[in-house]
Amino acid sequence: MNFTRRNYLIGAGCLGVAGAAALVSAKKLKASPMPLIITAAGEYEVTKDYTASNEHECGIVVAPDVSNVTILLHSRLTCPTGLPAGRQNAGILFSGNNNRCEVIGRGGHIRGFAYGISAPNSIGLRISNLSVESALMRGIKIEGDAPFVRNCLIRNVFGSTFTPNQFCMGIEVSGDRPKILNNVVEEFYGTGAEPDNGEAVGISVTDRGKGGIVMGNLVRNKRKQPKSYGFWIGGNSDVSFVHNHAESVYRGAAGSSPTMGMEGDNTFRNCDENFLDSGGDWLVSGK
Repeated sequence: MNFTRRNYLIGAGCLGVAGAAALVSAKKLKASPMPLIITAAGEYEVTKDYTASNEHECGIVVAPDVSNVTILLHSRLTCPTGLPAGRQNAGILFSGNNNRCEVIGRGGHIRGFAYGISAPNSIGLRISNLSVESALMRGIKIEGDAPFVRNCLIRNVFGSTFTPNQFCMGIEVSGDRPKILNNVVEEFYGTGAEPDNGEAVGISVTDRGKGGIVMGNLVRNKRKQPKSYGFWIGGNSDVSFVHNHAESVYRGAAGSSPTMGMEGDNTFRNCDENFLDSGGDWLVSGK
């Protein structure tokens, strides 16, 4: 193995170290235990497939306060669907205060975790060309300013009966200046312990999305669920919502008070209501 930079990856649970450290190259990660704990800035090219052994185990963990990390994902990160439905793990977890990081899919994908990617308190996180399948809670969840998600495929976010009312979302961001561009979200269904108690959202700018752009995204289901939304713009957000398509959801898009923004050139098919403005200040193109 050629060592171009000294980075340590440690076998551990999502939030605690439980195994021995393995020194690997910053350019190729091939033979380290699952999960991988990244503790230094650098570019990490992940070429080996990993499978979680329990419901707490993540695929890759970026340790707290580690920034300027780029992950090039060639491989498959998998959590077996037979593990307990209440799992809270993530395919890739940014543990907190991870700034200016990036995940680029290079043919790899994430499957079966509660969250495909979970990133609390991370500024400037960029996700592109990634495939996430069979997530329980969120395909991608980012909390922090300037989130960027482009050209990702999120499929089969289906919830669990672990909680009475399970909110499921394909992509969820909270933070100023979000850019959600040219993504596809398919087959997302809220599931709760009680009938008809789950809620599903394809793409959500949940809060603080001022100066945001949601453009060129496709969101669709095969069956329409009563509490389903193609797109949700919430909190104190101001978003340009243009050139998107929603199909077979109860509401194609919704803006909750006090959101504002510009809505135009979006298309909706088989939706009971195309666009719900709940008391915000929206400029609707053509009106």
